[in-house]
Amino acid sequence: MHTQILGNLTSVDASFDTVAGPLRCSWVKTHSNLSVTVTIPPNTESSVTLPTDDAASPHLTVTESGTVVWQRGEFVAAASPGVVSGRRSDGGAFGQQQPGVTFEIGSGRYTFVVVS
Repeated sequence: MHTQILGNLTSVDASFDTVAGPLRCSWVKTHSNLSVTVTIPPNTESSVTLPTDDAASPHLTVTESGTVVWQRGEFVAAASPGVVSGRRSDGGAFGQQQPGVTFEIGSGRYTFVVVS
């Protein structure tokens, strides 16, 4: 799942029915942060990429349900159950997607907040 912030949109709420159950993503962008809530179906795993201007920035912090999972350009291991790993994402081949931070997560509901 790769969150894309496009144009003047300030919020999105979308879902998709998979064979394992519904996959859902919603986000709200304000002047100071981006809040992204994802729901991953039972017995599945997913990658979720959150757009950032600079994932290496010492000022960038990402929380999941209020717990810091990314700080000072690095993943905070074992901080939040279900968030297995985190890494910088360069935006993909040919710059087709926004750069950001990618987290590997298990099934469940997660609320990430990006503050830069």
